[in-house]
Amino acid sequence: MPGRSGDAGGMPAPRHISTLFTSVLCGTDNSASGVAARRQAAWLAGPDGLVELAPRRELTDLGSRALAERCRGHDLLVLGSEGDARTLIAGAPVPVLLARWCATGRDVTDEILVAVGDHAGAGRAAELAAHLAVRRRGSVSVVPAPGRIHDLARAIAATERIVLCTAGMMPRMLGEVARPQATIPRAAAQIGASLIVLGVGDDAWSAEEAADIARHTGCSLLAVPELTARSARESSRSRHRGTPQRTGRSPCRSRGRSRRRTGPARRA
Repeated sequence: MPGRSGDAGGMPAPRHISTLFTSVLCGTDNSASGVAARRQAAWLAGPDGLVELAPRRELTDLGSRALAERCRGHDLLVLGSEGDARTLIAGAPVPVLLARWCATGRDVTDEILVAVGDHAGAGRAAELAAHLAVRRRGSVSVVPAPGRIHDLARAIAATERIVLCTAGMMPRMLGEVARPQATIPRAAAQIGASLIVLGVGDDAWSAEEAADIARHTGCSLLAVPELTARSARESSRSRHRGTPQRTGRSPCRSRGRSRRRTGPARRA
């Protein structure tokens, strides 16, 4: 049973808190998840952030080094959840949001689930989830899941071999070792999660594990890399050095051109 924080639905968003993602790179197409990516990118950027739109294929065709360079100056990479996201998660130096449609009347930050494994990287995922919840009046739940499932499986297999070779019999296996790809999506469905947040990197889930979890879940997933804090500082310096000042025009850009906002951001 995932642990849930208090419902923050009745709490007004603090006015003094600045935009969390000031520059979002969004890969989009005409698929359902591509449309969800555009809407959720705009929702997370808020009225003060910038959203740069690019064809999804343009980003997915990039290698890790080229993708890291393409993300320079941005705080967040958003794409639809369709397709294999392993390369994107592994190569992006900023958090990666794999977007899926939310239930009617829900925003992507309404019900956040933090996946906690037996590694240190869960801390940065929890911190980012908490910031999102505060800024967008969401709630946060936590689900524990074994992070080193392969190590545990090897240890179980070795134990079985020892017993078989020593006693000539196979031991009975009591209990079940649930894979994170099953545990986390099950918890997300249980609470009706709109967003799963987890850490990725050497001290957290691998890009392959994160992409596999995203494939098995019905909501958006936000992968938070190990260098998020440093990347944010570098992005901030890049914007102050070379990025033009923001004006009163729309925060949404497509291929370097801006269009005037016609109304408030739609719900994601």
